[in-house]
Amino acid sequence: MKRPNYKDTKHILIRLRELHAAGKLNKLQEELLFAPQRTPDIKADPYETINLAGNPQYRRVLISMRQHLKTWMKDTHDPGPESSEVYAVEMEYQIGKSRNNPKSHAAIKKNVALMNRWAKERPYRIDIVKP
Repeated sequence: MKRPNYKDTKHILIRLRELHAAGKLNKLQEELLFAPQRTPDIKADPYETINLAGNPQYRRVLISMRQHLKTWMKDTHDPGPESSEVYAVEMEYQIGKSRNNPKSHAAIKKNVALMNRWAKERPYRIDIVKP
């Protein structure tokens, strides 16, 4: 699961998300910024404008890459993205723990709200959590 970061407050990203929500980005912009999976050929396409993830000719490459990731996750004990349940429990704990610190409490609630917004935009990556 992708976590909020400092870039999310940048005006350019806020504007790009607004344009995305309004359907005003062109095909390449949508592909580069909001594709569920990106698999470029960085040698043939150094600017990564062509996504090969849906190309049947690259199916075996994609399967191999996924297997390498699975092996790496096993070897390094990386559990991968948190489930929505784990994230919800952690955020409830953090929100409760921060009640005596108004600044921290507000920041955590803001991050949870951001995750909710992302969940609507990209539900395959982000789980909805109650703020």
